[in-house]
Amino acid sequence: MVDATGANRAYVHHEQGWGEGPFAVTVHGDRDVWADTEDVHDRWVVRPGSQRFDSSLQELAERGWPTSFLAAQLETTPHTLAAIRGRERRRLALALDRGIHRLAALLLASEPADHGIAEHRSRRTRLAALQRAQPVQTVTTVVQRQPRPVL
Repeated sequence: MVDATGANRAYVHHEQGWGEGPFAVTVHGDRDVWADTEDVHDRWVVRPGSQRFDSSLQELAERGWPTSFLAAQLETTPHTLAAIRGRERRRLALALDRGIHRLAALLLASEPADHGIAEHRSRRTRLAALQRAQPVQTVTTVVQRQPRPVL
């Protein structure tokens, strides 16, 4: 991990492979960047892969918080949040990661109507989120053709 100046960095070495077992942290520079990013690292280890970012956004959607409202609060685009929630985006800025988790903690303790979100928007968001959460079932149809008799 490197800060914006490039002068301060922290290296995380996992002794048994990434995300497994104990790890050692080496910090270089005047600023302890590990202290700033330790909570994010913990979330990466607890929820591997892209799941570490999308669960808060999915939970907010299931509670009726529209993506456009969340994007405005986080100063990003609805497209970016949809890509994170849809697991199409594996990396994001530290500030956005922290912002998502802080916003989720704040909003999950309240109702969308308390923030001026119309009931029909909340209901539509909830339904879409619940549909996304259900596993996709595919239907396979097998068509067998019989040879035509030659006359």
